Amino acid sequence: MIKFRLYYIILLSLLSSCNYLDIVPDNVATIDNAFTDKFNAEKYLFTCYSYLPKMGDIDQNPALLGSDEVSKALYHENQRGVLLANGYQSIVNPLFNYWNGGNGGQPLYVGIRDCNTLIERIDEVSDMTEREKRTWKAEAKFIKAYLHFYLIRMYGPIHIIRENISINESIENLKMSRDPLDECFSYVVELLDEAIADLPEFNENSTLEHGRITATIAAAVKAKVLVTAASPLFNGESGFQIQNNDGTPLFPNGDAAIVNQKWADALAACEEAITLAEQNGHRLLQIDDFDESGSVSDSTRQKVVLGYRVTRRDNNKEVVWSHTNSIVTGLQGDAMPQYFSQLDYHSNGNYGVPLKISLMYYTKNGVPVDEDAEWQNENLNQVIPADDDHRFHLKLGKRTVKRNFNREPRFYADLIFDGALVYGHQRTFSNDKNQNLDYIDHLQGGYTTAGYAHKYCPFGYWPHKLVSIESGEAGQFWHYTGYAFPALRLADLYLLYAEALLESNQLDESKVWINRVRERAGLKGVDEAWQAYSINPNKPSTKEGLREILHRERLIEMAFEGSRFWDLRRWLEAEDNCNVPVQAWNPQESTPEKYYQPQTLYYPTFTTKNYFFPIAESEITKNPNLIQNYGW
Repeated sequence: MIKFRLYYIILLSLLSSCNYLDIVPDNVATIDNAFTDKFNAEKYLFTCYSYLPKMGDIDQNPALLGSDEVSKALYHENQRGVLLANGYQSIVNPLFNYWNGGNGGQPLYVGIRDCNTLIERIDEVSDMTEREKRTWKAEAKFIKAYLHFYLIRMYGPIHIIRENISINESIENLKMSRDPLDECFSYVVELLDEAIADLPEFNENSTLEHGRITATIAAAVKAKVLVTAASPLFNGESGFQIQNNDGTPLFPNGDAAIVNQKWADALAACEEAITLAEQNGHRLLQIDDFDESGSVSDSTRQKVVLGYRVTRRDNNKEVVWSHTNSIVTGLQGDAMPQYFSQLDYHSNGNYGVPLKISLMYYTKNGVPVDEDAEWQNENLNQVIPADDDHRFHLKLGKRTVKRNFNREPRFYADLIFDGALVYGHQRTFSNDKNQNLDYIDHLQGGYTTAGYAHKYCPFGYWPHKLVSIESGEAGQFWHYTGYAFPALRLADLYLLYAEALLESNQLDESKVWINRVRERAGLKGVDEAWQAYSINPNKPSTKEGLREILHRERLIEMAFEGSRFWDLRRWLEAEDNCNVPVQAWNPQESTPEKYYQPQTLYYPTFTTKNYFFPIAESEITKNPNLIQNYGW
């Protein structure tokens, strides 16, 4: 299978040099050998695939730990994502340095160079058909486009590397300036269009070619690229004014007509991507996708299916791009607390969710907690026993706080917490109607209280959304059922489309696509929910109000998948969200009344300069034409 073949890679590029200017291949003899036949050329193609950033790896993906929705606060203060979230970025040794490689980042410009080499030389291979050459070249173009896009999201304006520079090029001509941001986005879209034209819509051999790029994947990424380009951070609303030494401005000026056209382009790309995805069998997972024949309640079936959005291993129709370069195993152990007495050390359970994120999810009425008319003047931290109405979510009689009652299905599917029932994991797959399920006991002395400092999680909430229900006990060991990290889901596309519609002033049509995601989550439509339950019933009727609703809907639906990190930035909302004190419960206490006392763990830092990553100071020193990012 491709997901295993990707690890069987002979790195034909000379990767010992991590300088982004190292775009002149000095291992020409080795590269010549790579294109002598199809077998070696395919290994070179997989080398290009290997540069796709590993989205399910907290050590390589800044978006998993670097925002405000999850953390490893205690005894993990030096983990890169935690350092990033707490404002410890540096120009001396940047965290997640994807510009020239290091500190958790791969040198993406070296990956771009390898893609260029394949594109330029694949036609030399004699034992390949012309169709195969076009397809492989298109795959390399997609990877090249995505690596450019990844750099743009991190750094803003970058160097565009259209082709490799001759080995005879002068050093002076290697000292390139950054290209204007709009040109960077345009080049990415150009590459994606070229790739889409020559890629298959789907992989005919879904087993051997699982993970290979298709036209459907490329179209979906194009939609995300164009929505990003139209967003405030990138469309000129940010007010960034950096320019090259020759005076060339690197950011657009935010002209209203141009911004409107960007949203129109994004809208068209979303329509095309959704059409192509649905034509090729992609759809939102529904409750019938869990066909457990035992006595399982609809509440539990719904929770399982909502978990399948991310973790379903086989035949996940919702995932448009399954990132086989990142098979998730270890992350599951971080996201899952210890709660089985037989296997005290099966997981780390130190990947926690701050209290404010638990309040991000809607009430059962489908509106925010602070807007729900039924929740006004409620003491959210009042301790009460779980009653029969919550028997499929909470352990009967277990005393927990009001905020854990009467919440939307995604709250119970995505999070586990003190008192929460846990289905699956090879423990009980047949019956949940008699409370024959394990539950979380996080009070001091409970099974979930870690015995080791590095497994300690003070928050009291875990992102169970990232844990497969198939992972579980195998004899005296814990076995993780790995899954390919979902780089892009259909629900993601629906909400991107809704956003493009909203910003194009098509509010009613935008609600249609928001409601598709809400309906799958068991919620009423936007207008109906706000009219019936919100203290602000007319909120969905205004563009500003619907934008706030849409943003929250996206943050909930895409929670813990790395989307929030980029979304808050592109919306220019990170400063409002990522400077809020991080609070947790107190698992050092053995009674609910003391356990459920919010405690502030730390104060994260996010300033304007953090919207973009810094370029390493050493690169600025070597290349006087390279302008540093704002504030660094």
